[in-house]
Amino acid sequence: MSDIASIEWLPQPASTESTLLRNILLSGESLTALLQKKLGGNIKIKLLKQELCDNTWHRDVIISAEKNSHPCLIAARSLFSKTLEAATELNNLKENSLATIIYDRFNCQRQIAAYCNCNKEQFHHFWGDTITTEKECFTGRKSIFTIKDQSLTLYEFFIEHPWL
Repeated sequence: MSDIASIEWLPQPASTESTLLRNILLSGESLTALLQKKLGGNIKIKLLKQELCDNTWHRDVIISAEKNSHPCLIAARSLFSKTLEAATELNNLKENSLATIIYDRFNCQRQIAAYCNCNKEQFHHFWGDTITTEKECFTGRKSIFTIKDQSLTLYEFFIEHPWL
């Protein structure tokens, strides 16, 4: 899988869901086991950084998974239930597709940016735009992907993006 840059973690008010997620993630293996049941593939969880501040807590989850020899990356934000939903979504992806599934930390609206192997020079993404090149991805903001060896390499991930 590709290298993942540091992620800026922002605290948010504690809740039942975040407390549940925190307890599960601190153990690590529990989340792996649950996702293993959903995906049936090789699951690795990368917890790059965390911030615990008194009564506020927030942590995003980076999960790299391999299904049918096609690597995929999930970024599931905030809610454990959404993590499982994203895992199910990944399980239903077409073969020969690489995709990032992103959950907004506030409203959990799903946005998908997908790169299909049948078109190795362009991205097809679902942000209300048509197919764009790598440099134009996400309407001119910092590109988070680059194409290398006919695959996607994540070299930036939502750093200093006010639209998150």
